[in-house]
Amino acid sequence: MHHGKKQPTAVIEYPKAWFGLGAVVCVAGIVSSAYLAYGSLEEFASTFWMMVGTAIAIFLVVFIVPCLATTHIAGEKGLHLRMGILINTTVPYAAIREIAPDAIRRGALTVGIGVRHKQKLGTVFVVSSFKNLVNIRLNRDLRLGGLLAPTVGQIVLSVKDVDSFLSTVARMSGTEEA
Repeated sequence: MHHGKKQPTAVIEYPKAWFGLGAVVCVAGIVSSAYLAYGSLEEFASTFWMMVGTAIAIFLVVFIVPCLATTHIAGEKGLHLRMGILINTTVPYAAIREIAPDAIRRGALTVGIGVRHKQKLGTVFVVSSFKNLVNIRLNRDLRLGGLLAPTVGQIVLSVKDVDSFLSTVARMSGTEEA
């Protein structure tokens, strides 16, 4: 319960190593494509490699860089989940039933890095690594985002520091023990 005191927002960092690696690979792909385009003797090959480099650059700018530059926020009214353009939604504290440490037992390859909705499980995974995971169980199904967004009963989230995340959300939601 809040006691009339406004809580400051808290930044919740998530691991970004995979996005950093993706950025390095994309930059290497762009440089390689530019080199191949510049060194090509045929106009078709030059155009092809320029298009490949442009496609990689667009992927880098749209999917990788925003994930490196954003974080989750524990705000006054809810937990704001943000991972680039992949997810941008707020989970009200009133909708959270339980938060506990978790591990992916379903296979890392089926979950993947980023945001993935598993309808059969009623779960959305917002992961940037397969360590330091928390499972947020909701007390009701919640639509995460706009009209076409999935309705889920739980969220699996990767964070840099699980203990810090648990205490921050308990403090922000007013559920910590006095």
